[in-house]
Amino acid sequence: MSLISTYEPAVRDIADNKNAKLIIKSMMGLNKNSKVQFPAFLTSFTQNFTSTWNEEDVYGRMDPIATFQNTRRSVSLSFDLPAANLSIAKANLKECDRLAQFLYPSYITQKDIGGGGKDLGNIIAKPPLVSVKFANLISSGASDAASSEANGLLGYLLGLEWTPALDMGMFSDKKNNLFP
Repeated sequence: MSLISTYEPAVRDIADNKNAKLIIKSMMGLNKNSKVQFPAFLTSFTQNFTSTWNEEDVYGRMDPIATFQNTRRSVSLSFDLPAANLSIAKANLKECDRLAQFLYPSYITQKDIGGGGKDLGNIIAKPPLVSVKFANLISSGASDAASSEANGLLGYLLGLEWTPALDMGMFSDKKNNLFP
């Protein structure tokens, strides 16, 4: 069951029909747990594009000679995940936990091939790359970016800050687990 399907019909309608979904997909796995989708209750959104140039002063010129190196794009966003009931609160927490897992790489166990195959430890197999998509605002720039989830922007997460609104209270289940 997806997180968006737990919300009321009005929220589902906006998320599905107006493409107001934030989709973050882990590029390490191809199973059903490799993607999170949030209804886009965005509270802030910024993009920064920074070009890097190597400037060299040379004798006899007033202006330096500039050589282009690269352009970097960074995206920062914040969003709310409201919960009207325990079911939605549980689904929100599950998706946030899954998103936090996207910050970690994938490991494989290194085996000693000459000494009987004993485990030597874990090594990084895949870096924690992600694909991020939000309507036509965050995408790879492909021609039909608004309609296709496949056109997410490839990158990595520098971090994740998850702050529950404690002043709004929490739901608890029969085992006294808390869900913001």
